[in-house]
Amino acid sequence: VYKRQRYNLLYQHPSDWHNNQGVIRQAEEQGMGIILMRPLTSGVFQRLMAETFPEIDVLDVGRLLLNYVLSDPYVDVALVGMREPRFVELNNEISDDVASRIDLAALHDRYVR
Repeated sequence: VYKRQRYNLLYQHPSDWHNNQGVIRQAEEQGMGIILMRPLTSGVFQRLMAETFPEIDVLDVGRLLLNYVLSDPYVDVALVGMREPRFVELNNEISDDVASRIDLAALHDRYVR
């Protein structure tokens, strides 16, 4: 039985790139699919960035957050709440843009180690 855990840019431990561990890796080993809820941090990270850097485009922050979790090859589905039709279109755009995925292993090797 797996305990529900958050996985997004703020909570990265469920998919540990350094040690190839975490609940996401364990679920994958068991042949389970990975479905994420709230990969956009429920707006917490966006609000923090907007308060800290008022010039930043919050939509770009959301794009980064969604692209981060979709870049993880272990993630099968990312459930995202969308309050306006334009967000549906934006999230579909991000989901379809496979060329903009992040090499998470290289990112962690360079900045996290």
